[in-house]
Amino acid sequence: MPNIIAEQLLDEKKKKSQYLTLADGETIKAKIVSMKKITKVSYNGDEVDVLRMELAIQYPDIGIVKKWFDNGSMKWIGQVVEKNISIGDNVQIGREGEQNKTSYTIDTIDEDSQNNNTEEGTVE
Repeated sequence: MPNIIAEQLLDEKKKKSQYLTLADGETIKAKIVSMKKITKVSYNGDEVDVLRMELAIQYPDIGIVKKWFDNGSMKWIGQVVEKNISIGDNVQIGREGEQNKTSYTIDTIDEDSQNNNTEEGTVE
């Protein structure tokens, strides 16, 4: 039997977190508020440059939440360049895979699909 209270609390904490986290197969719609290059310490202790996006995500139950999404992979940055993703764009970000086999996708979406979300909100 699932623990409904714990599941609801986890969902609420995930929505309110300052960082975007997606599960395998999950997508989210957001508006890009800002982008910048930052330097972070990687899992192995090395300093690496990553692309940080600040995203505005609309949730029907709590409103707009701003979150950071950091990614430094060449594949991710290549998608941003090839698809001409810019500040102010409405996008859909998706995750496929687990652990070291994780990859993310990003695509622009029209503003109507960003604003006309289903009851589940912008998380699908």
